[in-house]
Parts: sequence; C-alpha cells; structure tokens
Amino acid sequence: MLDTESLPVEAVEVFEELLDEPLMPLEELIERLLEYREEILAEIAGTVEFVDDELVQALTARSIELLERIANDYDEGAHRHAQASVRYLMEDMDDDEDLGSVVGFDDDMEIFNAVVSELGHTDLAIGF
Repeated sequence: MLDTESLPVEAVEVFEELLDEPLMPLEELIERLLEYREEILAEIAGTVEFVDDELVQALTARSIELLERIANDYDEGAHRHAQASVRYLMEDMDDDEDLGSVVGFDDDMEIFNAVVSELGHTDLAIGF
C-alpha cells in the first residue's frame, strides 16, 4: 500500500479517487501525457513564468518511463497506481493548483515519488 504519511491529506484524497477510475490502455496514457506536456509547456512559456518547467519535463518523462516499464512487465496494480499518478499530474485542481503557484507541481512530484517507491522503481524518483 502506498505510504501516504508524508503526503498532504488533500493530495491523498484526490489520488485515492483517481485509483478507482477504470483502467486506460497504457499507450493511451502515454499519448495523453505527451499531449499534456506539450500544452502545459506552451502555457508556461506563454503566460506563467514562475512555474518550474524542468520539473514538468522530469515528471512527464519519468512518468512515461514508468508506464513503459509496466507495459514490458505488466501488473494490474502497478498499472492502476501509475495511471492514478499520471492522472494526478494532469489534474490542475489537485492539492496545489499547478499553474497558480511556484510550488504548484510539488504535490505532483510527491505523489509520483510515492508511487515509484511503492512499485520498486526508485531510480525514477525526482529530487528538486
């Protein structure tokens, strides 16, 4: 079970709701994540100067790597956790509004790191 003790309560609540969503094909999740990265980086470049675009790049790239690993060694529980992490990243109104704060993506990073730790892919963890 995901270690949620160090995570914000609101983030855990959103993540747990996302865990209950029907599973999407991994390829579709990767496509959606690539589209999200393109859209969010364009928005950051155009109007939001204080958001850490390097963190956004790391989150999306490592999320894709996690999804690819799961596709190569499939496990439904891992799929569910990775999907919830990706969906959390793509949700703007999670614990911290992503584009509304300089730390808007920090909760996304915390969720991602908790998921990769739970799934045994700690080499993908992000530390900024």
